[in-house]
Amino acid sequence: MKIVQIMATDGGKIGGLEKHTFQLSTQLSKQQDVHLFLDIHYKNQLPESSSLHCYYYDFSKGRMNPCLLYAVLKTIKHIQPDVVHAQGGKAAKILGFLLPFLKLPSVATIHGMKNNMKSYRNFSEVIAVSEAVAEKIRPYRQAHVVYNGINIQSQFLQNLKTPTLPSKAIAIGRLDPVKGFDQLIQAWQGIDLELEIVGDGLQYEDLNQQIKKMNLQDKVKLVGYQKNISPFLQSSDFVIISSSREGGPLIVAEALLENKPVIATNVGMVSDFIPAQYIAKGYSAEDLHQLIQLTVANFDHIYHDFQPAFDKAKVELSLDAMVEKTLKVYHLARQ
Repeated sequence: MKIVQIMATDGGKIGGLEKHTFQLSTQLSKQQDVHLFLDIHYKNQLPESSSLHCYYYDFSKGRMNPCLLYAVLKTIKHIQPDVVHAQGGKAAKILGFLLPFLKLPSVATIHGMKNNMKSYRNFSEVIAVSEAVAEKIRPYRQAHVVYNGINIQSQFLQNLKTPTLPSKAIAIGRLDPVKGFDQLIQAWQGIDLELEIVGDGLQYEDLNQQIKKMNLQDKVKLVGYQKNISPFLQSSDFVIISSSREGGPLIVAEALLENKPVIATNVGMVSDFIPAQYIAKGYSAEDLHQLIQLTVANFDHIYHDFQPAFDKAKVELSLDAMVEKTLKVYHLARQ
């Protein structure tokens, strides 16, 4: 099957959407003819794959730039794919505008909760990365839930630990307001654990100043962006998600597939996998503080509580499962 994937994020940042697109495209290219459209700033960031065809554009020009639209349209017509797939809201807006000129089977994946769902009505099929996202678009059309899967490296898999008192937690993501790291840092007052925040972004200096102002330098560390997060996962006792809005998030898959407990605010696919008692009642610092305290108090049986989540993740959140379900959606789009 000849597939065009379009990822229109610009600037070269790597988040859940970008990781998902890179892994999906690379894995699909082992059996399919995959053509990936992406921004020029990602030129040196793709995993090496001799079978993946890449086309680079300046997507910072804006989604309705006439020159950009014409260039994308011209290349798609030259490739003549069997299906074209937009990853995220910006790519869906571009492809949605071009669909009347292409008359091709089309798929769009909704990665976040802030999208204008009406813009997805003209696609042949729509994928949502969680039940929460799917519920948001269902007033307008049906959607297939395909969770963000990952390729977990066997050398990083760990056996279930004998529970001991936790000493370190980890949070991972871009340092943006939507991730709620300011609330998480505030919640860390009175918590006798180390917290590592892995990621980079616009809030780095603000969060660093907040840590100093709250006198938490000995407990809370900003460790920056890390290409390989597995060592950080392995050295922590649990993962914490403090976001106020998410589609996935991908860290749920990354953690559960390494048998690492995850406590979280109720975003994205969290409620699809995480036991209810480990989901915060809200998004405030107080809600997070109470959740952390409960987790520490329950830690002697946390792995027992999470065993169903670990088992479900192995079935639902692997890269192979994601690829298989995506291919089924492609076949539906072509019918």
